[in-house]
Amino acid sequence: MRVRPGREGHCFGSAWTSLGTKVTFVGALEHLVPLEDESSSRLLERAFRQRGIDYHLSSSVAEVNQTPAGVSVRLKHGTSLSGEMLLVALGRTAVTEGLGLAEHGGETDDGGSSMSTARPRSPAASPWVI
Repeated sequence: MRVRPGREGHCFGSAWTSLGTKVTFVGALEHLVPLEDESSSRLLERAFRQRGIDYHLSSSVAEVNQTPAGVSVRLKHGTSLSGEMLLVALGRTAVTEGLGLAEHGGETDDGGSSMSTARPRSPAASPWVI
């Protein structure tokens, strides 16, 4: 099971399905790819259904319990799921504190991500930003 799947999660879930693993996605939003147009998202949802990938959209997790066989998950609307493993994807945040970016002319936004120009450079001649 994957909670809060994104693009990478969809790719891995599809690959795991190809290898014989039963995959279920749980997401709080209305569509699997909410930032894309609705028709693209519906195509992906249909393709996943055809491959046997389950998904629960507009859902959030109410409770997670470890079981002898793995894990059980109860969604807020009452559905119960079980599986061997649960992967929760919470996103990424840059950890730049203490790197000395400011001393070298680097800047960060409020979230700590390094800011760069159109080229992968900081405002200083060095360091490079990836």
